[in-house]
Amino acid sequence: MSESELSIAGLPLRRILLGILLGLLGLLCFWVLMPFLAPIAWAAIVAYASWPVYRRARTPLGKLNTTAASLMTLLVACAVVLPVLWQLVLV
Repeated sequence: MSESELSIAGLPLRRILLGILLGLLGLLCFWVLMPFLAPIAWAAIVAYASWPVYRRARTPLGKLNTTAASLMTLLVACAVVLPVLWQLVLV
């Protein structure tokens, strides 16, 4: 057998090995990210829910996008922190 025939014969084996290694890498990445999936989902929900408010806050501020983003960050933080503080006061 010539060298090119050996190279062609090993090609399916290389592809199978590459597929197995990529699948294993995908599973390991998922395993590492599992603890973060719930917070990422909640962040996406909060971002989706607060986007219309951000667009309305951006309109009167004109080109001050950083100010609008800071205002929304403060509002979302208050929406999360104030109920937690209220629960602490009640307990």
